[in-house]
Amino acid sequence: MPSMKESIEKGQVITYNGKATLADGIAVKTPGDLTYDICKKYVDEIVTVDESEIASAILILLERGKTVAEGAGAVPVAALMSGKISGIRNKKVAALVSGGNIDVNNMTRVINQGLIKSQRKIFFQTVIPDVPGELVKLLTLIAGTNANVLSITHERSQHGIDMGMTAVSLELETANEKHVEKLMTMLKDHHYFVTLK
Repeated sequence: MPSMKESIEKGQVITYNGKATLADGIAVKTPGDLTYDICKKYVDEIVTVDESEIASAILILLERGKTVAEGAGAVPVAALMSGKISGIRNKKVAALVSGGNIDVNNMTRVINQGLIKSQRKIFFQTVIPDVPGELVKLLTLIAGTNANVLSITHERSQHGIDMGMTAVSLELETANEKHVEKLMTMLKDHHYFVTLK
């Protein structure tokens, strides 16, 4: 919650009524007077990050750092990854990661959100002729880019789909943003009209 950031910007302690967050450990609605005074005097910059940026940071800490961090503990890494902190290029920076108190039931959602944010999981829809072999043709093209199909839905009766056509929705596992760009370009080159979801 950006209550401290807004308080510093407005020059007085304010109350921020935000929504639920992964970073519940730092989700303070109203900063304390002492904390506000210390931050006003000694803190140069406060940046905020969104939920998907926090999820991406938790995922990167899991994958690369072999560290389980709760949402609030991953916020410093999220801020670094987002590029929102000014004046740190080519400098040594320390990000304090704390707290491993993350709800296991939420872990799957956090990982999933991190994969989507980093474009390692995508969802898209296209329309193909409803004749034998067209779905195989599409899937063969996708397989040729080394994208992995996680799920597929095939709907003939979707609103706005012409007779003789069918909508295909796919969930794919991809390597990264460049892989997705290559995949989308290839599909467009083969005359597929793709809508990323």
